[in-house]
Amino acid sequence: KPSVHLLYLLQMAIWIGTCFSHRFVEERHKDYVMMYVHHVVTIALVWGSYSYNYVRIGTVVLYLHDLSDIMVDLLKLTNYMKLEGPKGG
Repeated sequence: KPSVHLLYLLQMAIWIGTCFSHRFVEERHKDYVMMYVHHVVTIALVWGSYSYNYVRIGTVVLYLHDLSDIMVDLLKLTNYMKLEGPKGG
């Protein structure tokens, strides 16, 4: 379907953009290498599932991946801003 192709195109653009942003723009944190590997592996998995026509399971994995990234990003944000704990300290 064209909508699945568009989803894959958008996901690939997002992950390539975040990979370059992570490498060249963002401040380096202690989890820098792990996050960079995460971006590279995600790009490889999106490309692989599209290339080998595993788009049904790939779409489900992309959905679950994006859904879990919301919580992970919020937790990282609170950690970087030192907002953990009952009074933000």
